[in-house]
Amino acid sequence: MAREMTKRERYLTALRGGTPDEACLQPEMWSSMPKRLLGLPFHQVGEWRMDHQLFTEVSRWKAQLEAARRFDVTAWVIPVSGGPVEALSLASYVEKETRVEELPDGGIRVRYIYATSRGFLTDAFVCPHDNEVFHEEGYIKDFEEDWERYSELFFVDPWKHDVSEVDEALEATGEDGIVSALVGSYFIDFIALARDKEINQAIMDLYDHRDYLKALQERYIDYMGERTRMLCQKTGADEIYLGCGYSMPPLISPRLFEEWDVPILKRICEVADAEGVPVHVHQHGCCREFLEPIVDCGVALICPLEAPPRGDVDLAEVKRTFGDRITLKGNISNDVLESGMPDEVAQEVKRCIGQAGRGGRFILGTSGQVPRDMPFANMDAMREACRLYGRYPLSV
Repeated sequence: MAREMTKRERYLTALRGGTPDEACLQPEMWSSMPKRLLGLPFHQVGEWRMDHQLFTEVSRWKAQLEAARRFDVTAWVIPVSGGPVEALSLASYVEKETRVEELPDGGIRVRYIYATSRGFLTDAFVCPHDNEVFHEEGYIKDFEEDWERYSELFFVDPWKHDVSEVDEALEATGEDGIVSALVGSYFIDFIALARDKEINQAIMDLYDHRDYLKALQERYIDYMGERTRMLCQKTGADEIYLGCGYSMPPLISPRLFEEWDVPILKRICEVADAEGVPVHVHQHGCCREFLEPIVDCGVALICPLEAPPRGDVDLAEVKRTFGDRITLKGNISNDVLESGMPDEVAQEVKRCIGQAGRGGRFILGTSGQVPRDMPFANMDAMREACRLYGRYPLSV
């Protein structure tokens, strides 16, 4: 009798285009559910936007790992390893002042003041006691002056970044899951995360400051390529991971995506492919129109493939169209997880496995991070249904 695969082996088999012994179940437990399980104020569980020495009781990746073990599912661990904001807060070469204000609900407001050769740069976050951090004030207020200041801080040799946490996470995770090296985000995400008033202002900037941002895009492409190479060579991460917060429909159009974001993804995939490391893209929203250019870039895996009404992905159609070229992950309705009964969750699992499981290259996951208030019984139902319906050869 063949040995049963570990959780890590199931994920990697699917990622590499194969068929595991059983469908890999990897719900997205990015932040909210791990924090709920720990019972700490949300800002005390490591946020990539925070100064860890000041606020963090538990690193986020450790909370992710413990949550996966609590529910006996495949862990997806993403250590703090760089990106548009965390590079500033982690790098030892950044001189900054941090001001903290306690809020009535037990949360905090944090303001950072960064020193550059051109003057000061500031931003602020609000960290509620029991909900996610949100950006209250962006770095870029005066367009060109602040971009010059921000660029001085951001575009530093990526080989200087300390990414030892990735290998620490790999050792801790073992066969319970996989570890992603976070390379950063798309270009529109990059400018929206930095811009005061965020995505609305960033889209106007693409038209009002096109020449300036075209030059910045070229610089960002080169930086992301070199950062990808560094992560491939300095860590043993299972995959390179590109996040997405704003670069998605309906916030941006396919035309904007093709012009501003696809070139970044192409460079990341070219470098990672040369290094022999797969690329995993997180693409929220009604993303069906984005899938062809993403697949054409050479991405190995895409998630979370949101189903209607929040998204527009028909999982069976996407499997028919792209299933021989890319591994699919996700599609379980978060609405059902949060508000449905366990038998409804089991039917969601059966549907997803039936639509995308044949031929392998499929990882059963959620259509976004697991809702904070999801009943634990629904997680148990998802796991048991995966074991019932996900054994190969499939019977659904």
